[in-house]
Amino acid sequence: MTPPMGLTSWAAFKRDGSRTMVMGDMVMTEDQVNPAMSTALDNGLEVTALHNHFFWDSTFPRQARKAVQVVILAAGAVGLVVKAIASR
Repeated sequence: MTPPMGLTSWAAFKRDGSRTMVMGDMVMTEDQVNPAMSTALDNGLEVTALHNHFFWDSTFPRQARKAVQVVILAAGAVGLVVKAIASR
């Protein structure tokens, strides 16, 4: 599978008056979810979704699935949190 088929991460920043907003998706494997979610939450991001775009990962028994299951973590923030993230 190539990245354009759903294996990309992104973040978009948008100014709204005096505030800035960020939203994005992070593509990761199952074993990366807990550390990534903890880091996002610990740094003020709001996790808005954790989902899977690939239906074949959930339609087969675990033994028949591919060795790596890919999930997407969606997150965002508004205001001072974004300023702190951008300054790192």
